[in-house]
Amino acid sequence: MRIKSYLSIVLISTLFFTSTSCKKEGCTDETAINFDAEAEDDDGSDNTNSNNSNNLPETYVVFDLDTFYQSGTSISPGQTAYRYQVNLSSKEQLDLQGNDGNTEATIGLGITFKEKPTTSGTAYFSKSRFPGETSDSVNFYMSMFVNTGHEYEGENFLSPSTEKIDYTIENGVFSATIPTLEMILESDQTTKVTLNSGVLELDC
Repeated sequence: MRIKSYLSIVLISTLFFTSTSCKKEGCTDETAINFDAEAEDDDGSDNTNSNNSNNLPETYVVFDLDTFYQSGTSISPGQTAYRYQVNLSSKEQLDLQGNDGNTEATIGLGITFKEKPTTSGTAYFSKSRFPGETSDSVNFYMSMFVNTGHEYEGENFLSPSTEKIDYTIENGVFSATIPTLEMILESDQTTKVTLNSGVLELDC
């Protein structure tokens, strides 16, 4: 009897070990972008970053024919300028776990007005990093972050002074469609790259 009981315990233990060790591990959080419907055991890899390629932000730019999406935004109100700082990431960067919009971004786009825009209007681009003397001037300052592998990483570009941008202010949101801009390399004031297009949807 003791032998039979011992064998029964061994058999039950073996079956339990086999059934539990064969469960597939993966992300079991249905709200995560890497959810695995076949996973039974959660392995802690859940990626619930709200900015990802399944939930693309409305703000984006097309630079050098590649699209980059808003991953982080800050506003710097000052006595002499009002500046939006928009960090933009590729789809691949958006999907990286823990991307906070600062550590995994390719472009930093500074949008600087002389003062906070409060009504819809038209702004004229300034080549200077700093806003002009009039309230209807704006500057785009595009910084390419380092360690991204991008051709222009570490470079900064200025907006041309020959273009304008129409924008609307509605319900506390600044909206604009970015026209095609020939951005000027700040270091030599000669080399130009194309900011093909884009859309801005930013809280004021």
